[in-house]
Amino acid sequence: MSQAATVDFQVQRLQRKHPERQEVGTTIVPVNRPAKLASLGVDIEEVLRVLKHTHFNEIPSDSPEPARSFKSTSTRNYYAILTTDESEDTGADGDEDPTPTPPTQRNAPSQAPRPTQREHAVRVQDLLEQTRRRDVTRKERKQRKLAKRKQAKLRRRSGSGNGGDTSPSTSTEDNSSATTLSTSCPSSDESTPSQHSLPSSRKGGRQRGRQARARQRELQLQEETELREREATTHELQLQALRANMQRVAEESAELQKRLLDEMRQEVRDVAATATLEQQRQQAEAQRASEAAAALAEEVRREHVQQMRAASEALEHQQAQALLLRPEETKQQP
Repeated sequence: MSQAATVDFQVQRLQRKHPERQEVGTTIVPVNRPAKLASLGVDIEEVLRVLKHTHFNEIPSDSPEPARSFKSTSTRNYYAILTTDESEDTGADGDEDPTPTPPTQRNAPSQAPRPTQREHAVRVQDLLEQTRRRDVTRKERKQRKLAKRKQAKLRRRSGSGNGGDTSPSTSTEDNSSATTLSTSCPSSDESTPSQHSLPSSRKGGRQRGRQARARQRELQLQEETELREREATTHELQLQALRANMQRVAEESAELQKRLLDEMRQEVRDVAATATLEQQRQQAEAQRASEAAAALAEEVRREHVQQMRAASEALEHQQAQALLLRPEETKQQP
């Protein structure tokens, strides 16, 4: 591998390791900045020539995507790229401050790429899970505190009811009862009750924890039972309402069907009555027409009879006249 390729590889590694040290402009850099490379035998001018002809993912100015890791060759500070953490160790040889000037806010490169939608969703899900866990832990802690307070109240009440009871069973319940008994009944050796009360207090704490957990489970079971009973009651009420609605719909349907049947029967009766009346009217008209035809035929017959009588009378009259004319003809013939 050539010297220029080695320098290029080292510069790229430094670029990836320290992207925030890409300064903009042609700032004058002290001579001791590339002292480490000079001590390694690297030609600084060769490095500058290589950097001038090297493009680190250069992005055009009209591109909508901004540069994330490197600047373009026209705005790069080649001396600032050579600055490393190792070169600061050799800064004691020089007199000037080896710390680089921070980049401006306007031209500062972006520190990290924007997360994708999946990463953002996973991060939000983790935050929600952490929040839920904190809420659950806070609720459990609050419930434990409430249980401890209730138990302390019960112990105080039981202690006030017992009066001056100095039995070892009461002294082994917790540290507070042990201290009260030690103050009420002083002894020569004060470390003895604390030594005896330590394991008993632990046992009592475990027992109280078991009791608290059992009570919590009982409360949860009671709440679940109440919830199931409430759901069953609600379901039963819904079923009753559904049955009532179905019964009302069935009654309304039967009533509507009955009303429709009555209307249909009434319409059939009306149609039958109308047809009967029409038939009777037609029969009456036919009877009147037949009577009129019979009267007309009778009148025609009478006229015909009268005509026949008139004709017969006329014929008889002609015959009589003919008979009267015959004797006169017989008289004229001789």
